[in-house]
Amino acid sequence: MEPDGILITLANPIVVSNCYAARDRVVGYCDRFTARRLTLDLSGVPYVDTAGVGILMELKARCVQEYKTLIVQNPTSYVRQILEFLHLDGKLLAEG
Repeated sequence: MEPDGILITLANPIVVSNCYAARDRVVGYCDRFTARRLTLDLSGVPYVDTAGVGILMELKARCVQEYKTLIVQNPTSYVRQILEFLHLDGKLLAEG
């Protein structure tokens, strides 16, 4: 845990077959801690499909609703390309 937030490092692709389990894991951490900032480190995520992107957007919306900040950092080059292609890099990535 970071001093003023939670740091969660994700690994493995975030795809339709596992995205809901990943979401539930992240939400579980958020529910256990009162931190106002959630940082997702995607350095271990080689790939996301549309379901994975949807989960990232859902987590962002949930944080906004709960007055929390979501920071996505260290995406692999492939994940960054997908987010840039979808014009979501500015909404999700810390470096935007």
